[in-house]
Amino acid sequence: MLNVATLEKPGASKIVGLHVYPRPTSLEEQNRFRFAGRATLQYVILALAVLFPLLTLYALVLCVRTRLPGRKWPWVLFILLGVGKFAVNWTTGVWAVTPLAVQVFSASAAAPLYGPWTVAVSLPVGAIVFLLRRKSLPAPAAG
Repeated sequence: MLNVATLEKPGASKIVGLHVYPRPTSLEEQNRFRFAGRATLQYVILALAVLFPLLTLYALVLCVRTRLPGRKWPWVLFILLGVGKFAVNWTTGVWAVTPLAVQVFSASAAAPLYGPWTVAVSLPVGAIVFLLRRKSLPAPAAG
């Protein structure tokens, strides 16, 4: 791995440091998605990253098939969005919380080129609220 430190001044830029760090394996191998040797929290987040989109999809299908008064699109949009974000770096186990975040289908997994995977989940508030309130929603007026 190579690290280059530069100093930038108006009209000029120069290298002030150069460090080379030998790596025992490639970055691709180091950041490969593996199940062995991971913390319990990582497995919990991975399981939620599978379950939350399924819950969202179930609520979405139920919403589309349910007769509701007025327009359905606000409910559909509310169901599709997860609130907040809890993310875990799959290689290192480092986690981060972002309270003011919105995710579609309440989960994501991403990895930059040769970088570590990050698995994230959001609370599917819309799906949960719809499933809890579906029976109490007023029926459309017959007409």
